[in-house]
Amino acid sequence: MAIKRRQLIKGTLGLAAGSALTLGFVLPGKSFANSKATPQSAAIFTPNAFVRIGTEGGVTVIVGQAEMGQNVYTTLPMIVAEELDIDPTAIRIEQSGVAEAYNSTFLPIMMTGGSSSVNSNYERLRQAGATARAMLISAAAIEWGVDAAKLKTANGAVIHPTSGEQKSYSSLAMLAATLPVPADVQLKSSDDFRYIGKGQKRLDSGLKTTGKALFAIDARPADLHFAVVARASIFGATVKSVDDATARAMPGVVKIKPVPSGVAVIATSTWHARQARDALKIVWNEGEFAGKSSAALRAEYRAIADTAGYVVKQEGDALEKLQAATAAKAPVINVVYEFPFLAHACMEPMNCTVHDQAGKAVVWAGSQMQTGDRASAATILGCAPDSVEFNEMFLGGGFGRRATFGSDVVSEAAHVAKGEAWPVQTVWTREDDMRGGYYRPMYTHRSRLCLDEQGNPLAWYNCVVGQMMTGMENFVGPDAKFDGGQTEGLSEIPYELPNFQLEAHLVNSPVTTLWWRSVGNTHTAFVKETMIDEAANAAGKDPLAYRKSLLGAHPRQQALLDKVRDMSGWGRKLPTGTGLGVAIHESFGSIVAEVAEVQVTTKGIQVHKVWCAVDCGFAVNPLGVAAQMESAVVFALTAALFGEITIDKGAAKQSNFHDYPMVRMDQAPQVDVAIINSGAAMGGIGEPGTPPLFPAVGNAIYAATGKRLRSLPFGI
Repeated sequence: MAIKRRQLIKGTLGLAAGSALTLGFVLPGKSFANSKATPQSAAIFTPNAFVRIGTEGGVTVIVGQAEMGQNVYTTLPMIVAEELDIDPTAIRIEQSGVAEAYNSTFLPIMMTGGSSSVNSNYERLRQAGATARAMLISAAAIEWGVDAAKLKTANGAVIHPTSGEQKSYSSLAMLAATLPVPADVQLKSSDDFRYIGKGQKRLDSGLKTTGKALFAIDARPADLHFAVVARASIFGATVKSVDDATARAMPGVVKIKPVPSGVAVIATSTWHARQARDALKIVWNEGEFAGKSSAALRAEYRAIADTAGYVVKQEGDALEKLQAATAAKAPVINVVYEFPFLAHACMEPMNCTVHDQAGKAVVWAGSQMQTGDRASAATILGCAPDSVEFNEMFLGGGFGRRATFGSDVVSEAAHVAKGEAWPVQTVWTREDDMRGGYYRPMYTHRSRLCLDEQGNPLAWYNCVVGQMMTGMENFVGPDAKFDGGQTEGLSEIPYELPNFQLEAHLVNSPVTTLWWRSVGNTHTAFVKETMIDEAANAAGKDPLAYRKSLLGAHPRQQALLDKVRDMSGWGRKLPTGTGLGVAIHESFGSIVAEVAEVQVTTKGIQVHKVWCAVDCGFAVNPLGVAAQMESAVVFALTAALFGEITIDKGAAKQSNFHDYPMVRMDQAPQVDVAIINSGAAMGGIGEPGTPPLFPAVGNAIYAATGKRLRSLPFGI
């Protein structure tokens, strides 16, 4: 397969004959290597923005995606290594700076999200590796005086066709740097893959297990100061007055200053800053939301859900069929599903370090939206984006929290550090982030469904109520009647359904909301797969077989259901109080089916095992795919069993893991993962394992107890 050079990247670097080449942007100091690192100073061959080869040994792959545990520091270099014919464990991996070359292929910014890291980079990284390989072969052909077409490569070297003599890539780098970049190159046939499609263990595990990995909170530039910010506990409240006399006199305090988000305390340590913040006497303009509670919001949402909303999708005439069924006193499933606010609860609390240097700046951050975060810092500090050295660090969890169009964490840190002589690290405590948002929005669904004479869905009406996810307005515009966070996963139901109507209500609230791992699919998958389970129960049919009967036009879904049926031993006799539940859902271009085995006792709900079958088209790194499925199951199970941010008197009640608990090791299920390479277009993998877990567990609880739970988190 030939790919044109222009298809690679807009910002690929040109090569000048006879000149040494360097990347046109700053490479942060946070780089890591395996056993064969090469100093950057020795690099002279940089055919594009993703590959660098030096004369002193070693190949460097530059990664533009943020590594937050989703395995991009392993899977993305694998793609380059495949086309470059070098073992992934023999290469150096380095985090890129912010540059157009690393922009998303579907948004004109550098970002990590939407489960897009691998599928959006697959072709251009193959192109990057193949381009470098072709130029190295050309260099060897010149040195040996042979036809380049007869040369082979393996293990980081070019091989002579007759003598078997080898020249390492490093020995060819200087000559290769003088050659023109080919307009197009031939990519490998998948039949010749040595690494792609094969399991590769994480290349960054050693750093993380030895404590050498550098996260944003580990940034320690010279003369570093520390800050925390006093923010309103009531959403929408603003500062009315501040008495900081006591705080200013406390040990370690250097400065107290107002910032748009509240009042910042800068000190010689985070501890001193926190102690002084607690001593601030702030009077707040509380605003109208001060009297709100989760109970009141739920009541409001339920009332709104009973009114006609904006019609997002309409096929057939669901309302007419439902009215006819009601008039005929035929069974109609008429239920409400409710979902709370959810925190991201990242293990590394939010933080950012900024050094304002009068016209330029340095930032250390763990960011999912690097272009926007750098631009926000630049605007606040009064300098050009190119004058901001943005050091992307390891992220101790993201799940969407570190991807805000408003750049809340970086912007606040820039305000705190603005005009100061020293770098300042602004740290959010876990309580700060848990109580200050941003959350997966609260949602309520009113859903009605009736069956035909054969027990199949005849008509389905669903109305969803919730507020817009912060940032979605950038996609849907200021006058939008709904956003995808409300409806994705329901607007493209694969089941045979002749009459369907989907409506939505947007509500306003000062509670800060944001996408959360798998975005709207977190609640729509539960509604869809629970409703189908309820329909199967009403029809007196097996839930898994019922789904298959309604998916005749979708062979990929059929195959996944067959796989989890066989993996789980679906239909086997189970002990009293134990049940199996199934769910299947497509999101981010991938389809995941899951079966959960759940036991319900007087001690509560225990999920013993989850069987997961995933079709992402093609798995570049099966070990990485399996790890993401396991991660998604545990992440979703935490929310299914415990996750809930409740509002009382306008403020969040939960503050830390004692009242917003995580699934512990003894509560985590065994997870078996099967990967089906269907050959379909490559989908994402970081998020699709999350949505089906919620309904699979809920449906298993019903199978075990006969009790249908329609609100999350589950409680017995």
